[in-house]
Amino acid sequence: SFYLLASCGNDDLVKLWHVRGGLKSSITLSHTLKGHNGNVNCCRFSTDGSLLASAAGDKLVIIWNPQNGALVHKLEGHTRYVTSCAFSSDTKYLATGSNDKTVIIWNMSDMKDRDVVITKNGNVETSAMIASGSNIVSEWTLNDVIVWLERLELGKYSSAFRDNSIDGIELMHLTNDSLLTSLKIDSLGHRNKILRGIHALKNPLWQHINDDAEDTTSMPNEL
Repeated sequence: SFYLLASCGNDDLVKLWHVRGGLKSSITLSHTLKGHNGNVNCCRFSTDGSLLASAAGDKLVIIWNPQNGALVHKLEGHTRYVTSCAFSSDTKYLATGSNDKTVIIWNMSDMKDRDVVITKNGNVETSAMIASGSNIVSEWTLNDVIVWLERLELGKYSSAFRDNSIDGIELMHLTNDSLLTSLKIDSLGHRNKILRGIHALKNPLWQHINDDAEDTTSMPNEL
C-alpha cells in the first residue's frame, strides 16, 4: 500500500513523501515545495486529500496541490507567525491560528475575494482580506502598497502615496523626512506608525512590535 506524507520544518520548506508499507517498506521524497520565507510550523491535508495547507513564520498560509506540488494560493491576513491550520471536514473552509491572537476562517470556495471571519478576544468580525500579488515587498505594486497602508488603518494617505507613485521599492526607501516633506504627513504618530511598518517589512521576525511601544527594537513578546 502507498501513502502520501507531508512534512515541514525550519528550512522554510514543505516536503511530500511517498510511503510504501508492507514487507518492502520505503519512504521516497516526491516533491519539495518552495514558497515560504520563514519556518513552516504546520501543514495539513484536506479531508479528501485534494489540497495541502501550510502555515509559517512569514505570516503566510499557502495552499498547495499535493498531486503535483503546485502552489495554488498565498493567503495573507495574519500579522504574526501563523502556527496552525486545519481544513473543515467538507474542505469548504480553512482555519488558521496565529500569535497575533486571531483565528481566521478562510472561505475556500471563493478565494478571489478572500472573505474571512476574524475571531479576536471573543469578538467576531467580517472583512475582505486581499492578498498582495507577492510576499516580496520589492515586487509590490502601488496597489499592494495601498492595501498595506489600509491595513495599518492609514488609508487616508492613499492619495498621497498614489500621487507620488510609491510602489514596493519606493516604500522601502521612505524616511521620516520624505513622509513629512514629500507626502505631507504632518502627524508624527502616523509617520512613526508607517516607519515601524516598513521596519517590520524589512525585518519579518521583528514585525510584531506594538505600535505603542517606545523601544522599536524590542523582541516580540512570544520570544
